[in-house]
Amino acid sequence: MADGIPQQPSMQPSHHGPSLKELQEAVTSVASRLSVLEGWVANLRRKTQVTEQGLIAYENETRADIKAFLQHLTELAHNVDEVKEQLDAIAGELSTVVKRPEFAVLERYMDFWQPLDFVTRSEAQRLIDEAKRQR
Repeated sequence: MADGIPQQPSMQPSHHGPSLKELQEAVTSVASRLSVLEGWVANLRRKTQVTEQGLIAYENETRADIKAFLQHLTELAHNVDEVKEQLDAIAGELSTVVKRPEFAVLERYMDFWQPLDFVTRSEAQRLIDEAKRQR
């Protein structure tokens, strides 16, 4: 190592280290394992991308469902308000309706007077005219 530059290893086989054939086999083995790992990483990236796309689609569907649910909930609240208003109007009208005891009094008077037995003016006039003719 002169001047801090590493020397190239000698191409001649050395008895101290691995042979050239062993190095080539090791490099080939490492290259094939690297290739397998690269394929594995590529598959993981594809799976991750598919998973992310699925999650994004699911999130979009969920957001749409929540939006539709909230819209439906708003409609229901509006309908409940309308029903409340109608019930208030009905309650207001019912406050002016005759109560059961008051109706019972009217019913007693109707039973007592029997208005269906009354004579109309035209019927009374006709009866008077007939009675005059018969005299």
